[in-house]
Amino acid sequence: MKKPKKYLSDNADKDQIKKYAVSGMTLLSAIVVRRLIEYAWKQSTDREPPKNPASRRVSWQEAFLYTIISGLLVSVTKLLIRRNVALEVEEEF
Repeated sequence: MKKPKKYLSDNADKDQIKKYAVSGMTLLSAIVVRRLIEYAWKQSTDREPPKNPASRRVSWQEAFLYTIISGLLVSVTKLLIRRNVALEVEEEF
């Protein structure tokens, strides 16, 4: 006699959907924010943003500033997306 297939419970399905939604939105938002930071950097400094802040061709001041700005904005955006998408998925199901 064959054993019946086990399906994920509703809770497990909801967790999977939440996981994929949060991951996808976080990735997209990080890309968009990074592009906005690069655009704002070009407009405000009339130079390209440092592609490699660790390079010796980039000044310490410029490396610190770019790293702090991009790291902070991308991290805050990821946090906001994760929280909001998780709440939306929970409300939807």
